[in-house]
Amino acid sequence: MVAGWQHHLLVNGAVCHVTVRSFVWQYFGFLIKKDKDGNRVTDKTKTVCKLCYAVTPYTTSNTTNMNHHLQRHHKNVKTAPEKTSLKKGQLTMKQALTPTLPPSSPRAKQITRLIGEFIADYMAPFNIVENRKFIQMFKVLEPKFKMPCRGHFSEKVIPEIYNETKQSVKECLKNANCIALTTDGWTSRATQSYITITAQVIDEKWESKSFVLQTCELSESHTGVNIADVLRNALREWELTRPQTTIACVTDNASNMDIAVRESGLHPHIKCLAHVVNLASKRGLAVSRVVRLLGRVRRVTFFHKSTTVTAVLANKQTQLELPRHKLITNVQTRWNSTYEMLARYLEQQAAVSAALSSPEIRRNAREIDTLDNTDISDVEDIVKLLKPLKTATTVVCDEKEPTVSLIMPLKYMIEQSMSPDENDTQTIANMKSAILLDISDRYSGDCNDMLQECTALDPRFRSLSHLNNEQRESVYARIREKAAGLHLQRNQTSDTDERTTRASASTPGAAAAEQAVVMIETAQGAEQSQEEPVEGERQMQDMTQPPPPKKTALEDLLGSSYITLETVQSSRGIEMEILSYRNGIPIPLNKRSYSSTGERYEAKSYTKRLQKELTTGPQTLIVDDGAVNKTKHIFNKNTKVLCFTNDMVSDISEKILEITAEHPTVKSVVIHTGALDVVKQQSEVLKQDFNDLLNKVRCLNTEVFISGPLPTVRRGDERFSRLLMLNRWLKDTCAAQSVNFIDNFNIFWERRHLFEADGFCLNKSGTLEQAFSRQSAYATASKKAQDLTAAISYCIAKDMMPFQMVERPGFLRVMNVAVPHYKVPSRNFFSKTEIPKMYNAVKADVRKSLAQGEFFAATTDIWTSESGAGQPYISFTIHYLTPDWQLESHCLETQFFPEDHSAQNIRVF
Repeated sequence: MVAGWQHHLLVNGAVCHVTVRSFVWQYFGFLIKKDKDGNRVTDKTKTVCKLCYAVTPYTTSNTTNMNHHLQRHHKNVKTAPEKTSLKKGQLTMKQALTPTLPPSSPRAKQITRLIGEFIADYMAPFNIVENRKFIQMFKVLEPKFKMPCRGHFSEKVIPEIYNETKQSVKECLKNANCIALTTDGWTSRATQSYITITAQVIDEKWESKSFVLQTCELSESHTGVNIADVLRNALREWELTRPQTTIACVTDNASNMDIAVRESGLHPHIKCLAHVVNLASKRGLAVSRVVRLLGRVRRVTFFHKSTTVTAVLANKQTQLELPRHKLITNVQTRWNSTYEMLARYLEQQAAVSAALSSPEIRRNAREIDTLDNTDISDVEDIVKLLKPLKTATTVVCDEKEPTVSLIMPLKYMIEQSMSPDENDTQTIANMKSAILLDISDRYSGDCNDMLQECTALDPRFRSLSHLNNEQRESVYARIREKAAGLHLQRNQTSDTDERTTRASASTPGAAAAEQAVVMIETAQGAEQSQEEPVEGERQMQDMTQPPPPKKTALEDLLGSSYITLETVQSSRGIEMEILSYRNGIPIPLNKRSYSSTGERYEAKSYTKRLQKELTTGPQTLIVDDGAVNKTKHIFNKNTKVLCFTNDMVSDISEKILEITAEHPTVKSVVIHTGALDVVKQQSEVLKQDFNDLLNKVRCLNTEVFISGPLPTVRRGDERFSRLLMLNRWLKDTCAAQSVNFIDNFNIFWERRHLFEADGFCLNKSGTLEQAFSRQSAYATASKKAQDLTAAISYCIAKDMMPFQMVERPGFLRVMNVAVPHYKVPSRNFFSKTEIPKMYNAVKADVRKSLAQGEFFAATTDIWTSESGAGQPYISFTIHYLTPDWQLESHCLETQFFPEDHSAQNIRVF
């Protein structure tokens, strides 16, 4: 029997709530009743279950009672969580608090760009951006940044960086007056042949710059013609050709390079000094006695072929208190390795002799060759002879900016060290003769004259101490002659340009252009009667100019052979300048060999630097619009506050460069402005003024901080809203332009006690609060700095990256943009402190995990490294099941294992 109200429900039905989206309304509805007049009325104080017709109250307008009814009486009904949909563009609370940077935002683009530069600078593989620890590190650095995929870097970011870099290099090469090229061919480990071309220039600031223009594969035969084609293509691609200007080229001494440079039109051709020394040294090492001696030493240095022998040598080194250095085997193509092999053998001679006498080596070695006292004496003499050559090569290779002015002094030093001595043995005398014969023929003829002139123009070698008086005078005479010719050429060029300019004014094309201008002006309304013929106007101008003076008869006869006063003054000026240069004191060898105006420029720079160091003044400059005007007396003498109470952003922008120039000791500049501009309610104009200000402060050599606007106190909601929007815009803009920003809103919001009574200026407490918040770097012990350091350590450990990664410029730039206030620790901090601490923490976690594991299994193996002369290692890995039956594996240990790989030694391990 159905109840009355149930029958009424079945007949009349139930109405669902149509304005909400909760899933319970699929099973509940409102009861429909009829009033006294017979009209259908919906009762919204109660709901009825459509499954069991149970009635539940609906007085609080929530669905909790209905949800509980379904869970208690209808468990087979699938209950779905309540879903809510947001309007398009609306963020959830979590997204609003920690939003993800859009890929098109300036900060995301900047971080992505710097990661690409890091990959290019470090030559890292593209898959580094997909490494879990690398991504985790960036989640700590910038939680809002989403790492792009490797395809984005390989197909877009890196090509864009390459194109932009190529364009900037082209501009630098285009503005350079003189260019020098270096080129060489080489073969990769995969036996692929390449050729590399490098350009060196000195820019208008007299800074030396070097660019690797290209490294292209050269699969054809390395003939001079093929290499010349590569050079011509590079000249054409990089737009290096100049009219009436030659391009010097430095190569090795191979004959194909001579043909390539000559065919490509490069001049002068300079041979690499390091290669010259290499060839001369190989000639000296080719003496028969030396060849036999090197073969015997090479047979002794076999220790890297056996782990047992290596362990014996290491044991003898420890007993004799010698450095635990490995023996070196020379490479035929690199003579320096021969010198290093002999020097290392002499260092470890005692340990080598003791090791060769041990029973472990004598039992296994088939043939042992030792050196007697005569051999040892010859090795010592050879090392002593080769040391100057090694030094010359090291000087050329270690120089950051090597110049051709080094060639002749180093060549003279080598020739002096190879001069015969009556105390030399026959072996050393033959080596000296072979080396001297080979190196004396290098750099002769016109090349010798050019290199001597370059040496004379180097302030370090201006005295030309390696030449006699007659040779010195000859060198400076050639320099004086070339300087006079250059001066004459410049005068002729300026005269030619002036004549060309005057002639162009009277050409038919110029007259036609002037006539066209007259016709256009006439068409625009000028009266024809007011215009005069162009030719007549030119004639009137010629009549107003005085005629040139006529030549006298004597000038006409002897004018071509007469030396004018200007010529005499020019010649004397060149003579006096060269004389002053020669009489100057040579600059130290560790100083740069060139400058914009010679030693006067150097003296001025040293004087200015000394004056700057001796001058005392403020270190921090605060440029303010009045917010800290009443409390500027609380700052110490290292901080100076300049208040411009009525100045707008545009006013500060006009005077900021002048202000900083008046304070040369300032290292940090804090600019607080913009609050007064908000009153004008011109947001776009204000943004443009701020952009102009940022463009100016970016060229300063000081650290610049833009102090954001302060929140208002009791000054209306409209002004507060405008200041908030300005603060957000400034924060994003400063981040995009790599300018430090101080977010004052987070510091002073709802902190009325930090303001003066006017609600605008800060009081003493507020100024101190702002000063403390303006720290340029995180404290080392702060949680933020420790988290960042730990993230970098995890990346190094997980990816097995070298510790020097933290010192690479690309990595430091990424960190500076992502976290400007974080200072990356040194490589020693990571290698000696952070990584060992992380290792101990991981070791403790592994021990704790092993204590809870069950069913253990172990794997072990012995292996030999590729580098380090084949060092033997042994690894031990454990596998086990966790209480929840998850398989875990840990490599517990990898140890250096120089002992004999016997079962007993492995068992002890």
